[in-house]
Amino acid sequence: MGMQKGLRNTMLAVLLILAGRAQAGYRDWAAEISEARLRNTVEVLSSARSRVVGYPGHEEAARYVLGRFREIGLQGVRTEEFEVTVPIDHGASLEIVDEGRKIRLYGLWPNLVRTPTLPVEGIEGKLIYGGSGEFRDFNGKDVEGRIVLMDFNTEDNWLNAAMFGARAVIFIEPDSTMYTQAEDKFLSVPLSTPRFWISKEDARHLLRRLEREVEVRMWSRMTWERVPAYNILGWIPGTDPVLRNDVIVVEAYYDAMSVVPALAPGAEMASGIAALLELARFFRDHPPARTLLFLATTAHHFELRGVDDFLQRHDRKEDPFIKRMTESFNRYDEKTGKEKKEPGPVIKLFVGLDLSTKTDGLGVWNSSQSFYYKRYFAPFGKKFIEISRRVCKELGRDPATALVNGISPEGGRSWETYVPGEISVDSELALAVGTPALSFVTVNDARFVVDTPLDTPDKVDFANLARQTQLLACVFKEAFDDPELFPDFRMRLKDELMTLHGSVMVYPRRGFVPDRPRKGAVAVLLTGRRKSYKGVRGNFFELVDDEGRFTITCIRVRSVELHAFYMDPLTGDITYAPDRGVQGDKAYPMKFNMDWRDKRWMIVVFPCIATDFFDVVDPRYLSYLSKVTVFDEADSEPEEFGYFIAQPSSQAMGHTAVRPVGVVFTRPGTRVKLGLGAGLLGFRLLLLNALSADDPEVAKGEGYLTDRSGSFAYTSFLAARDMWNLDEARINQLKSYAIENYRLDRLHRRARQELDLAENALREKRWDDFVKHTRAALGIESRAYPDVKATQNDVIRGIIFFMALVLPAAYFGERLLFAFPDIRKQIAGFAGIFAVIWVLLWFVHPAFQLSNPFVVLLAFVILALAILVMAIILSKFSHRCAGGNPRPPWSTRPTWAG
Repeated sequence: MGMQKGLRNTMLAVLLILAGRAQAGYRDWAAEISEARLRNTVEVLSSARSRVVGYPGHEEAARYVLGRFREIGLQGVRTEEFEVTVPIDHGASLEIVDEGRKIRLYGLWPNLVRTPTLPVEGIEGKLIYGGSGEFRDFNGKDVEGRIVLMDFNTEDNWLNAAMFGARAVIFIEPDSTMYTQAEDKFLSVPLSTPRFWISKEDARHLLRRLEREVEVRMWSRMTWERVPAYNILGWIPGTDPVLRNDVIVVEAYYDAMSVVPALAPGAEMASGIAALLELARFFRDHPPARTLLFLATTAHHFELRGVDDFLQRHDRKEDPFIKRMTESFNRYDEKTGKEKKEPGPVIKLFVGLDLSTKTDGLGVWNSSQSFYYKRYFAPFGKKFIEISRRVCKELGRDPATALVNGISPEGGRSWETYVPGEISVDSELALAVGTPALSFVTVNDARFVVDTPLDTPDKVDFANLARQTQLLACVFKEAFDDPELFPDFRMRLKDELMTLHGSVMVYPRRGFVPDRPRKGAVAVLLTGRRKSYKGVRGNFFELVDDEGRFTITCIRVRSVELHAFYMDPLTGDITYAPDRGVQGDKAYPMKFNMDWRDKRWMIVVFPCIATDFFDVVDPRYLSYLSKVTVFDEADSEPEEFGYFIAQPSSQAMGHTAVRPVGVVFTRPGTRVKLGLGAGLLGFRLLLLNALSADDPEVAKGEGYLTDRSGSFAYTSFLAARDMWNLDEARINQLKSYAIENYRLDRLHRRARQELDLAENALREKRWDDFVKHTRAALGIESRAYPDVKATQNDVIRGIIFFMALVLPAAYFGERLLFAFPDIRKQIAGFAGIFAVIWVLLWFVHPAFQLSNPFVVLLAFVILALAILVMAIILSKFSHRCAGGNPRPPWSTRPTWAG
């Protein structure tokens, strides 16, 4: 009976599909999609100055989408509010001092957490033009302490100005640009150099004034804040009495992103939401067999936080997350945490739209690069491609390009070849909670203008957007009506999304437990992803509450790294940073594994001064120096210290590869030394503040005083000078004992010549020559440094050989000179002769001058005792193995002989 009923319902659904086709063909359906309405939606949404969450334009966009949902006639329309941590630009300006004229500036996206906030009193300095930011563009100009005006399409050359000590960098609005240029203007390292955007009209005035010296004054304030964001939901009930409980979510985001968060029109980024509104109107007039939930999300560009909030409320499938849902859209009851007794609406498929307009081609993708999911989603790809071919035949489009299969590669092309540069789609998270998820993405479009202030409606191809939306309407209508849309596949997807509950704490002044919350700090979770995926930021940022707590709910990887920073609201400087000392990272590791899906963790921060350093590249091997060692003035590890330097990873490859800069954090008023290396090569760069080579102790450096935030300007030059002075002192010390290495001398002299040339270029402000000779000096001296260390170590190891000869010499000397019969006198004579020989060696052997004599003695005594103990143990072991220990009587076996 049940089988007959199911068959009858299936036949009914098929008849409904056929009737729908008979009443209206694909051409009629496509004709209902209005290019004019698509254009109007994009123009309205991009008319606001910025649609970044937390900015006024975002609120306007939310109201617009909500109004359109209601106007279309969707059922159960509502908003769901949540909070996101966002950098809010409160304004920036530049004043030309002698004119009194003020010019509007816009802050750029923060370097990790360090915003372009300036002290409340502002900064003042001379303005210079840096052109493209190449080293030669600064020739003849003082850069340190200056404010640099630069062209925008200059990649990451602004780091050259920062390396020379510029106080701020202002980028001129270009006529055209691309997202790769935007990504170059901010870092995944909290570098303190403030960066700004200026309109080309205002820049022209400044360039005219730069014919003479110009003094300017600047102000800026950008703060991290928790702001409200809104997802918007609306329903179209299914028409089939059986299939209506199958819910298909059709989703698109309506927020935008830009490297200049206050200027984010996001016209190209509005393509998806414009198509979603047209599809909602279409399905209102042609209700499908299955129920549709139209979902307009926001905070897409903040690591997909909008869709994450929706999934946390409605579609979790594992404890303890089930009971945290507010309204379940799956088979689990949010109150009991168990499966529902009575079936209700269940999300069977999540469909995300991520569209752009430079082509009219679409791709269907299973939202994952993992081969594990290919078997599950291959039938979906086949189904949509089959439908697309029928639609294209009637619409007169090429089926090979209208919709491509990104799930099962065809013609040797994988998904990566269809989407130039990696993107991050909302369906990824739906798949991570165990819900089948597909993405429909515009293919063969690099989306060059996204994440820039130039993403305006005049660059949108609305005809391409209309053709994509027409195809989606026809394909979705037939697919959502198809009773065989979902394959009979027994593979079950798992809910693998994890949550971290963290706290940011400080040690009290007198206490042994970090129990003082650092409220107002910004927690940063690094998961190995790139800093940006065409506007989607790859790191998590959370402003902690008054108790120092925060929660991050959409973690998809096991290995993570947690940081936290507090910025002084008056200056913008980082004044609290993660502690990597014995009571910080050693006790509460910053790197850990998410070994439980609902994990709690703590990070310890300490009051600090932040100091930037640059150009951390080994000139010999062109390798990035990612291993940092921090010393205090006594050459030991400080009790509290920190540093941040980007780590190369597979996700960091490509355009957004790491930049050779870092930041060290120290207690205010302390001195710091740095050693940087990579792999097994040891230190390749040393910052010691070694001002003289006359004394070996002075040449070890007194460390750089960190009493205020700043940077090691000319980092490579300082390192080359410090390493040369250290090697010079050690070489002279060796020469005083007639120990010479001619190859080492040649390298050392060449490094001195390059340093002299670099110093001359610095005085003459020939910055290209300065960098060339500095890097040459550093590369040569970094070759000499290991040889100096090796020569010293050879001398020190040699004394161990002589000390080993002293032992038998002292013994035979006592026998020859004294021959005491009493063992106590023998030991005293042996010790006395040993001491005399050791003192004589102290005065004549250079090893005692290169190292602490008592340390040499202690090392030798430990070595001798270790050898003695090992000899005793081996002797006893050999004796027992040779049968030297007789068997006990009870172990003797009886024999026939008696």
